[in-house]
Amino acid sequence: MILALLLIINGIAPAGDSLNAIGAFGAGSVETWHCSATLVAQGTVLTARHCIDYGPGGPYSVRFVTGEVSSVGSFYFPESGDAALGYLEKAAETV
Repeated sequence: MILALLLIINGIAPAGDSLNAIGAFGAGSVETWHCSATLVAQGTVLTARHCIDYGPGGPYSVRFVTGEVSSVGSFYFPESGDAALGYLEKAAETV
């Protein structure tokens, strides 16, 4: 269901692999995907800080549109704002 939602922009499915860097962010299994994340650099995803602060607790991972799941090893939190950078334990291969 989440993948279907991620693939639709204004009701039109995007062509090619233009959304491969988008993923569902969460803890544990598919039942706990509770936020989105975007691959912003090799091995680094951007998500909202509140997804970690108020989420179910780790360990966290990202499931990309391609179906690949990558574990998040650590986070960086800027001094202000609601952003969080997650550093993947292993860079995504199919994104």
